[in-house]
Amino acid sequence: KEGNPMKKIYTVFLMVLFLFILTPVHAKDTQNILITGKHLPYIMVASMQEDDSMDMYLIPTSLTLPLSQNPQQLRPLNQYDKQEEINRIREVIQQFFELSITNTVYLHMDTIQKDMGVAYNEQTFSDVKHMTAYFAKVVKQLKLSMIFHASDYLEDDLNISDYYAFYKIFHDGHPKIRYHYVNYLYIDPTVCYPLDNQFS
Repeated sequence: KEGNPMKKIYTVFLMVLFLFILTPVHAKDTQNILITGKHLPYIMVASMQEDDSMDMYLIPTSLTLPLSQNPQQLRPLNQYDKQEEINRIREVIQQFFELSITNTVYLHMDTIQKDMGVAYNEQTFSDVKHMTAYFAKVVKQLKLSMIFHASDYLEDDLNISDYYAFYKIFHDGHPKIRYHYVNYLYIDPTVCYPLDNQFS
C-alpha cells in the first residue's frame, strides 16, 4: 500500500541517492559509503559528517592500484567486476588510501536507463557536472511503484535508520558537498597510476 511509511522512506532514499549521488546520513560516527555502477567513470566514496555535510572522494576507474592481498601486484580498478567484486574494490581502496569504508552501493545503470527512459552516452559521465545532470533527470522519472523493484536499480547494505536519515536531511535542506580528487598520471587513455595516496 502507498500509505506504508517504510516504503515512503525508501522511495525518498532512492530519489536523494539519484539526485545527489548520495546525501549525508546524520550519525555519531563518520559513515563512508562506496558507490559504483556499470559505465560510471568514477568509484565514489561519500563521507558523511556529523554536521550533515559530505566529502565526496572521486577515484577514476582507470586507476591502477596494488592488490589488497599482494601489494607487489597491480590491477586497474576497471578490471574488477564492479558488482561481483565490490568488496575487493572496497578492500583495495581502503588499504591504499587508508580510507575506511562502512557501506557499499551498486547502481544498476542499464536497468535505470531502460526503465526510466533516460539514455546515457560517453559524454554523460565525462565529468561530475554531466553526471549530476544525468541523475537529476532520472529523479524526475521515479515512480512510487518502482519501490517494489528497488533491487533492480541498486544493491546496498544500508539499513532503515539510514533511510530515515536521508528522508530528514532531504527535507531539512541541501547538504554542503566538498569534492576531492586523486592525483594521478595517465599512461594511456585507459590506464593511469596514482602519484600518491592523498586526495586534493
